[in-house]
Amino acid sequence: MKRKNNRRERMMRYNLYVALIVLAPFVCIGTYAGLSSLPTPVPTATPIVPPTPTLPPQLDGTPLAKIDAQNAPQVASLAWMAHCGTGLALAWSPDGKTLGLVGSGSEAGNVCLYDTSALDVPPRILGGPGGENRRSIAFAPGGKVVASGGDDGYIWLWDATTGDQLAILGGYRYPILSLSFSPEGDALASAESSGLIRIWDVKQGVERSVLAGTSGGVNSVAFSRDGETLASADSDGNVRLWDVRMAVERFILSGHLGEVTGVAFNPDSSEVASSGADGTIRLWDVATGNALKTFKSTNNPNAPRKITSVQFDKKGITIAAGDDTGIVHLWDETSGNERAILKGHQGAVNAISFSPDGAMLASTSNDATIRLWDSEIGSQKTALVGFRGGVSGEAFSPDGLTLADVEGEAGTVRLWDVRSGRRRVVLEGNRYPVTGVAFSPDGAILASVEGSVGTVRLWDIGTGKQQAVMTGFNPVFSPDGTQLASTGPDGTVRLWDVHTDELATVLRGHTQPVTGVVFRPDGRVIASSSLDGTVRLWDALDGHVRAVLNGRTDKDKTYGVKTLMFSPDGKTIAAVGTDDAVHLWDAGTAQERAVLA
Repeated sequence: MKRKNNRRERMMRYNLYVALIVLAPFVCIGTYAGLSSLPTPVPTATPIVPPTPTLPPQLDGTPLAKIDAQNAPQVASLAWMAHCGTGLALAWSPDGKTLGLVGSGSEAGNVCLYDTSALDVPPRILGGPGGENRRSIAFAPGGKVVASGGDDGYIWLWDATTGDQLAILGGYRYPILSLSFSPEGDALASAESSGLIRIWDVKQGVERSVLAGTSGGVNSVAFSRDGETLASADSDGNVRLWDVRMAVERFILSGHLGEVTGVAFNPDSSEVASSGADGTIRLWDVATGNALKTFKSTNNPNAPRKITSVQFDKKGITIAAGDDTGIVHLWDETSGNERAILKGHQGAVNAISFSPDGAMLASTSNDATIRLWDSEIGSQKTALVGFRGGVSGEAFSPDGLTLADVEGEAGTVRLWDVRSGRRRVVLEGNRYPVTGVAFSPDGAILASVEGSVGTVRLWDIGTGKQQAVMTGFNPVFSPDGTQLASTGPDGTVRLWDVHTDELATVLRGHTQPVTGVVFRPDGRVIASSSLDGTVRLWDALDGHVRAVLNGRTDKDKTYGVKTLMFSPDGKTIAAVGTDDAVHLWDAGTAQERAVLA
């Protein structure tokens, strides 16, 4: 018993500290308890409710060019998806004024909120917990709260108006694939890749119950109109209807020949629709569990395609679905006829959502676009265009007016004008795939790194010409832009004079490859991490070692340090080791404050 308790305490601390590391200051409270496999109510987890974190800076407020029928695909949001990522899930606010998007490839795990009355301006961005993919999003019925869930197993609740972070739920380390608020907004259902569904009390921030029964992951969940029934789309090929109060299954609906990818109730919740990898939409009677109809596309019906998502419109007369070839389908619910095939996406459709008034249908795809369709006539209204092709890195200039993105294997870097959405210039000259880019603080210089060979190139943004070639990895500019630091596999940190393009000094001391380097916000101190298990603090002016911070060592084994960062005020250093423990040091005294393991 004692050993189990010790293990539970370690798990509790681990999950608490993972949430802490994304916040500044690094203070929060909360508890964690273990998984339950029982389908009965088990209040086992308490959310972490830390102070409001520092949100990322908003994009430049200058409006983009107005969208019209001729140039909409070109001018709409070409740069925005550097922050929002490739859309994996989207949702409308109840009043239809906001369209929320989450996805993969986002630098900070962001939630992006688009003002649907002004799609020609950048979205409002709620900074998330690191670079984890966010796979689910939902608005509470009143529209004041938006929730997002990701691969890290956490659910973040935000004030949709102010952008304040309200609470963190979860932490079970299984991706959150779907979220659904109850009609009253007092409960939130989360679907995990583990196969569990958790019902959370939103006001109290505690776990009400756990629904268990599927043998695979749960891809989608939806509450009925009265909040008494929850439908789930399961990867084991079944649809399940759950009694929410009793936390037990009411029906298991079988019929799909493959995993079920989505579920949606019609407006009065008398019927539930499910989408499947077998290329069909199936309609079920909620009261009896009986199968009612099967919908299949007339677009080459002999070649089934995976249906990825399904939704009813406001009136319940139209069923929309997206598939893995990039097509959005509209069916008449009564007749079963396919009334429209909407083409435009160049990649699999990941999610669809009707606006609350039913006039528009939004879809997002692997082609990094959001497309808005007129649901009545089946025509595209506009497209918010992201990145096409393989993009391995991107960065905004400090003023937010220029976006640099990397066409990975091609070795080219493209500069885009954010306001017009047009490409300004292509930087050519890299001989190997580019793995990252970084702007100088004044935005005049761009550094690109060829990760396979350790070459850093500096480009003049004004002329588009190459300015210098340096060596190293992970280039970082000093806050004043006069220095550039790069790391080396030989255990060194190189400091370059940006004005002369000369190597100023080499910082030696690490005995194994250097994994990261950062400047303190005031630029006076440089911190470097290494696989030798240490963090070294260097004087940025003369290069002498100020302190050596030692990570974890167990008997004959030393754990390397993978990455590090300064807190925004420069007073704390956080570093993550190869054992996934997080070390916090006082940057002034070099004293270790805590080990989060």
